[in-house]
Amino acid sequence: MARLRHVLLVVVMGSLVHAQGDETALECPYPEGQSVNSEGECARYSACQWNNGVCHMNSNSIAGYRTTAAPTLTPAGFQVMLEKLDREVTLFDGDIQQLMFEVINHEEYHIQIKVRYS
Repeated sequence: MARLRHVLLVVVMGSLVHAQGDETALECPYPEGQSVNSEGECARYSACQWNNGVCHMNSNSIAGYRTTAAPTLTPAGFQVMLEKLDREVTLFDGDIQQLMFEVINHEEYHIQIKVRYS
């Protein structure tokens, strides 16, 4: 079981690190849909960027979260604290500044992932 936890920790953290380095542009998820036709409309949210006629999310290195410390092992898995990179870059205002990301092992092939306020 300890080996499985270690493998899971490596896989999840590797995925987080890989996702942080991924620069694929995602469309901004506007509440009113994807019919954003101008740079002015796109600029309503600081997490969005107008580029080549498309409104998309800023990169993770600008609009995302980062780990604040190494993951902490728990009796059933691990947890890691996440912190918003820039308070001013927001999509819907009032973004949560700190999150706890937690993985809980229930059985060999059953895990639970929690993301909650911290």
